[in-house]
Amino acid sequence: MSEPDEKLKYKMAKADYLFKYNPESNKLIWTSPESFSDVVRPPAVWNMKSLSNLRKRMREGKEIDPLFVDIDPNSCLITHHEGRHRAKVASELDIKEIPVLIYCRNKERGYVDYSECKPCENVFEK
Repeated sequence: MSEPDEKLKYKMAKADYLFKYNPESNKLIWTSPESFSDVVRPPAVWNMKSLSNLRKRMREGKEIDPLFVDIDPNSCLITHHEGRHRAKVASELDIKEIPVLIYCRNKERGYVDYSECKPCENVFEK
């Protein structure tokens, strides 16, 4: 009988292009995959090929981009997001924390200083 795999962790890619995009308007947090999935809508259809590829990459410990959301500072609503497949696979693999980049984005003014979104940080708390 083989030994169980050690606990998997989400290996975040450097993803400079995400962090350098309006850097004053974003903040990186770590949250559970379930918390992320609770606040974004599931897709109408899951891309099975994408899920399979992510599953393989996560098991192999390969780097994967962080997930991200745009949050409106006035309503604290998520207006855009990327990462549902990554969150689903991380949850399936019992990965406890995933990186989520929060962008503070006002509908009328575009990206704004992250300080305007401070009251919205608890969006991922249950």
